[in-house]
Amino acid sequence: MLCIVVSSKLENQVKIGMKVKEKVESLLGIKTIFTTEFEEFEIDDGAIIIPATGGTERIIVSIIESTDKPIMLWALPHNNSLPSALEVYSVYRHRVKLIYSPIGYDVLDKVGKFIGICKLLSSKLRLGIVGGISEWILASDKKDAEDLGVEIVEIGLNDVLRYGKKADQIYRALKEIVTEHNLSALTIRCFDLLEYNTTACLAVAKLNDEGIVAGCEGDIGAVLTMMIVSGITGKPCWMANTCRIGKTLTLAHCTVPLTMTDEYELTTHAESGKGVAVRGKMRKDIVTIARYGKRKLLLALGRIVRNLKEEGLCRTQVEIEPLFDVDEFIENMLGNHVVLTYGDIRRDLMDFCKFKGIDATNLSPYRLHHHSGAD
Repeated sequence: MLCIVVSSKLENQVKIGMKVKEKVESLLGIKTIFTTEFEEFEIDDGAIIIPATGGTERIIVSIIESTDKPIMLWALPHNNSLPSALEVYSVYRHRVKLIYSPIGYDVLDKVGKFIGICKLLSSKLRLGIVGGISEWILASDKKDAEDLGVEIVEIGLNDVLRYGKKADQIYRALKEIVTEHNLSALTIRCFDLLEYNTTACLAVAKLNDEGIVAGCEGDIGAVLTMMIVSGITGKPCWMANTCRIGKTLTLAHCTVPLTMTDEYELTTHAESGKGVAVRGKMRKDIVTIARYGKRKLLLALGRIVRNLKEEGLCRTQVEIEPLFDVDEFIENMLGNHVVLTYGDIRRDLMDFCKFKGIDATNLSPYRLHHHSGAD
């Protein structure tokens, strides 16, 4: 990632630009260049451009037009930085992410997520489908992976069973398969393991904790969503069933990453009573709900209000206050499985969609004036 600080050529403006360069380089710890004119820069996966002063519009445009990589335009609250940034953004909003912030630690999360987007877009990703797609997963389509430039690698279930049939052996097998096939992520037709009185639930949870994106049931759309979400945040996310919807939304699955829970217990798989699954207690917090498919990404915001422990649902169960129109949610669904992550990352996901040419549907308003017991 390259950071470029630009200023006008006026002597006092150059001094301002040099000071900004020093502060930014110290804060971000990435290569930072200062310039007052256009140069040919080597931009690998993306760049951050910071107008230190006004009068920098043409320089910024020249840099943007010299590359097809994502650009973050970081406007500062002084020396006419914002006016220059807004002038450029009004023309190049389809290719640029604009942020407005002083130089400080508060900006690190935004920069970190932008870097995650750039790496995700530039990486050659390989998705392993282990054992195929479960017959009830109708929305799973290999073309969804092709549209994102993700290579599909098909792997037989016997490659998992050769290590044994206990939960820890399934985990070891999947981890070895990731290394052997150089996979970025995997999804497994897990219900077929019940024939051998075992499950992949704990293995999937642990792999996600370790930064290896893993999903269930061969659902390609769901695991692609996980790849996008975890790629941007650098954190595990949870794939879950949409079980009930009304005044609240209930999500449940047996594979929640352990690091996403306040506490957890290992129990059996919900439907079969076999193997090992995870019952986790998740924290009451704002969450982003997402689902990718057919070159579309559905986004919504909610609050976890309680953890449930009901019969007839998968082991980890959360009740969510939907901060969106539930009828719109149902109308725009791209499959049963959705992906949940803590925090509001909708803008970052929409940036990814903008740079990738994906249609994003955001069901929740950006400014929320609603409070609940989850606050």
